[in-house]
Amino acid sequence: MKAKLLTGLIGACFAAPVLAQSNVTIYGIADAGIQVARFGKGTQTNLASGIADGSRLGFKGVEDLGGGYRTIFTLESRIELDTGAMGTGYLATPAGNVPLTDGLPAAVAAKLGPTILGPRINSNNAIFDRQAYVGLVTPVGAFLFGRQYTPGYEVAVKIDTFEAGTGGTLLTSLIQGSGGFLTPGAAARANQALQYRLQLPNGIGAAAMYGLNSGGATTGSLGLSKRFWGANMTYKANGFDVGVSYNTETDQNGDKSLTTATVGGSYAMGDAKLFAGYHRMKNDHPALVPLLTPAIGAALAGIVGDNAKINADVYTVGMQYRIGAGRILGVVGHNNDKKAGNSDASLLALGYDYDLSKRTDLYVTLSHVSNENASQRTPGAAGYYSGFSADPGQSANALQFGMRHKF
Repeated sequence: MKAKLLTGLIGACFAAPVLAQSNVTIYGIADAGIQVARFGKGTQTNLASGIADGSRLGFKGVEDLGGGYRTIFTLESRIELDTGAMGTGYLATPAGNVPLTDGLPAAVAAKLGPTILGPRINSNNAIFDRQAYVGLVTPVGAFLFGRQYTPGYEVAVKIDTFEAGTGGTLLTSLIQGSGGFLTPGAAARANQALQYRLQLPNGIGAAAMYGLNSGGATTGSLGLSKRFWGANMTYKANGFDVGVSYNTETDQNGDKSLTTATVGGSYAMGDAKLFAGYHRMKNDHPALVPLLTPAIGAALAGIVGDNAKINADVYTVGMQYRIGAGRILGVVGHNNDKKAGNSDASLLALGYDYDLSKRTDLYVTLSHVSNENASQRTPGAAGYYSGFSADPGQSANALQFGMRHKF
């Protein structure tokens, strides 16, 4: 089924194509490959889904109401090609995460291990985990209601040379706290979200989002927050694709939780595309504490909560360069940890992407994460975290290669 891009206001709102005139489009991405990783104790080789892009199946629709008004909807499901499941955990699971359990009795730390390694993306097996919303497009902007990407995430992707995929992505390699899934450094999506979007013909765009907590349901980066707010401004024209954003949320007690600010993007000139960006992340009240309290008690959960706090700046520069049907990608990134432990981490990645057709490509990425002090970060991917290095301060390397088809 051949898709056509919507024009006008919603053209910049969505990454996937939509058919106009009251039509529904089925679309998706099938992405799978091999990861060969060395995180300190031996080499692990895995077949993985979602290395360069999260595999997905989605439905989009639009109805033209006339007078510049349209109704739209998107329902997008996560698909793991390696298992057929809707959710994934850590690809590799070494001994565990040391800094997150620092200060706990040995027996409790051992008990907490499965809790740390157990969480996975889409743990509640939601059918449409990636996106699920309906909206109204008007002459003065678009109003969207449901589970959506946040304004902050939209700009975080703009500064990512590897476009939020493979071991070169900042999002699962550097933009996180000490606990992987449990301590994200960016809110990708928000449940129960209300969003207003505006896209002007000159390339200027803006978005504002508010996440509710109603009927016992929650919102935010882990789906555990009481409130969520986010906003951004973007510019995409004349070779520039840049933006600035701010996200913040509160825990169930109303205390400020994960808060992020992101600025940067890319500039295209000829065959080259240059990237630069800055991401600020801070979380003094991690939402994971309520998850751990029933298992280990309030006092010990508080210790883990202190360990899981985030206070860091991430810097990055990178470049894409097109040669014929292929692209070379390279990035350097650094996580400047401002906590007392000073657990910095640096990312260096080089990749190549070759287009077999307009819809199918082959890719390969070699990535290296250099950890300092208590840091245990490892190269991630679009659809999963790889886990933790075997020991604090130990470097991690990954070679990933795979195939992606868009339909």
